[in-house]
Amino acid sequence: MSIVNILDNELISWSLPPPGKLKLNTDGSSKGDPSDGGFGGLIRDERGMWLCGYFGKLTNCTCIEVEIWALYRGLTIAFEKGYKDLSIESDSQYAIDMLKGNIEVFSPLRSLVEDSKFLIRRCGFSIQHVKREGNMSADGLAKMGVNQNEVLVVMEDPPEEIRGQLVADMVGQSYLRHRSGDS
Repeated sequence: MSIVNILDNELISWSLPPPGKLKLNTDGSSKGDPSDGGFGGLIRDERGMWLCGYFGKLTNCTCIEVEIWALYRGLTIAFEKGYKDLSIESDSQYAIDMLKGNIEVFSPLRSLVEDSKFLIRRCGFSIQHVKREGNMSADGLAKMGVNQNEVLVVMEDPPEEIRGQLVADMVGQSYLRHRSGDS
């Protein structure tokens, strides 16, 4: 591999939240745009230990709808459980921009976005973008969501399907990502 090729790549991994904080990772998965979609997410403590997770299914939805629903469901679950000091990560920059108010929302998602923004402000949560390689556990849950029929499933224990990825996250396994011109 040449030096140029090495410089065009970067290693990405999931990162622990800062001490004393929790982390919510969310993701959406869609079979088309529009089509059936799934969403999922999980909340972990400062050591990377699973606290809870969720997944669900939407029908006839767009890619951005599943991303917003993933965030909204995670926010409501965190609020209901009384979690504080939550750092939120999504690999959808567009969804994050909507929640930060950087994009005006006129679609049917407006009320969902406004409710999510309210929860973020009220609870003092922070939200940021993460590359998809740092969001693999949430991606696994979102894919579980699209492949089943429940509107929402909340789990206290991690499902077998993502346990290997959770361990990989905790030990800092990195994934190679080719940098595009605007990353």
